[in-house]
Order: sequence, then C-alpha cells, then structure tokens
Amino acid sequence: MNGLAAAIDPVWSYAGGVIAATALRLIDDADLLRAAREEFERNREAAPEELRAPLLPADFAPPVELPWPEYVTTARGFEWQLPTTTDFGEKL
Repeated sequence: MNGLAAAIDPVWSYAGGVIAATALRLIDDADLLRAAREEFERNREAAPEELRAPLLPADFAPPVELPWPEYVTTARGFEWQLPTTTDFGEKL
C-alpha cells in the first residue's frame, strides 16, 4: 500500500479485530481449538519439506535502507514517486 496511511490504518484496525475475535472464540470453545490444532498438525505433516522450510537463507539481510514513496500532486493527479536522492539516511 506504499506507505499510504489512509489505506493502511483501516486494514490494521480491522485485522486486529478479526484476530481478537478469533482468539476469543478459540478460548471459549475447547472443541474448536482442538479441531483447529488437529487440522494444523495434519496439514503441516502432509506438506513437503520444501514448503515447511524458510524461503530465505538464514543470513539474508533485508533491504531496510529503501525509502518510502513520496506522495505528490501532478498534472495527472495525486500519485506516488520514489525520492530521487540517494541520501536515504534522512528518510529513516
């Protein structure tokens, strides 16, 4: 969502509510929790090893130095662009 708070913030709020409601339902219903755990274990055991292993190497360094896009108004309207500077230290 390119760092656009108007798009990201509602998603976090809604997702938090879904996770909380799911946790409360699992806490309240022991049979449902048991069934969910059994399904998880069954699917995990059935998956091939390459699907269970991490996809990135253990020494992978994430590219955290990348800048957030800047939002600007152009002749085409409101849009985003990546900063043109190579000095990203100030953006972090």
